[in-house]
Amino acid sequence: MSDEYILMEELEGNEDLHKIAKEILIEDNFCYMPKGTTRKQLLNEIKSEIQWYLDMVYPPVTKDVLYKCYDEILAIEKEEKLKESVKIDLEISKYLNEKKIEDFMDYGADSDEGLYHFSELYKDLLDKLEIKYEDIYCKDGISDGKYIVNVKFDCIADYVFDVRAWQKPEVLISDINGIINYYNTYLKYESIIRNAVFDILKVDQKIN
Repeated sequence: MSDEYILMEELEGNEDLHKIAKEILIEDNFCYMPKGTTRKQLLNEIKSEIQWYLDMVYPPVTKDVLYKCYDEILAIEKEEKLKESVKIDLEISKYLNEKKIEDFMDYGADSDEGLYHFSELYKDLLDKLEIKYEDIYCKDGISDGKYIVNVKFDCIADYVFDVRAWQKPEVLISDINGIINYYNTYLKYESIIRNAVFDILKVDQKIN
């Protein structure tokens, strides 16, 4: 196994998630995850696995255990989303106050000289919120003061949205929420792909 992966049980600070993973029998000596796996990614991984097991005729544990664990993972997810929503509001308010931003008339596309760049603004906020992305860039829109922001994630289509120089700073909250919702979809499909790869690795290791 590559040095870039570690056993799921070695991901620190996720005791509640490890408990569920062990109950549904996915956390064992054959279950590896990338070293940089976040709590959100681990949660999505376990949730996806439970959903997959529930579709099986003969899952590795009883359906009663799966439904119980699914309720637990949904409760954790709900709590995490509430914390995330509060964190988004706080981080954006803090950022606006620190930068003394009242509007975006001084912001523009990456190609604009003498202006701050929208792309850097969104990079700053996503970094503070620990949202992983591959790149962010901003280009001119169809008319003056209108721009198109492109957030690129690995393996899936980019998330693209419009911004305007005259928009209220509070619009950042809906923009960031849109990015995060798209990011969560990305994590879901990333988890499905990883499950397929790891299932192949498990079979290979058991055979050898």
